[in-house]
Amino acid sequence: MKIFGAKIDWSSKIYPSAKIFMPWNLIMKKNSCLGKNVDCYNYDKIFIFQNSIISQNSFLCTASHRYDSKNFELIRAPITIKEKVWVAANCFVAPGIMMEKESVLLANSNLTKNKKKNSVYAGNPAKFKKKRY
Repeated sequence: MKIFGAKIDWSSKIYPSAKIFMPWNLIMKKNSCLGKNVDCYNYDKIFIFQNSIISQNSFLCTASHRYDSKNFELIRAPITIKEKVWVAANCFVAPGIMMEKESVLLANSNLTKNKKKNSVYAGNPAKFKKKRY
């Protein structure tokens, strides 16, 4: 299904309070979910694969500014959330991040680097805690 240019599977759930900056840059696969007050600041693509959950008050940010330039040029990079990933409440996911299959980002964490599959991460910045299985 296409809604305002977004490609969203019919089985996906988007809570009414979720904010999507540029709908045409959002792709959600089967049974994926954007929870209450999730903020998709998607200057670039956000891919959310099947059975993945982005919990309430999380911020998916695909753009920033070049802080080492006097003009603060806009920089952007896509975010990819693979299959069976859970981003818990109040998390920040930085531009260019890829969360691999079946990984978890625990509540109030700040994700600034790509993470391995089947792993649990937490903190600011997010660090490895344990294998998921």
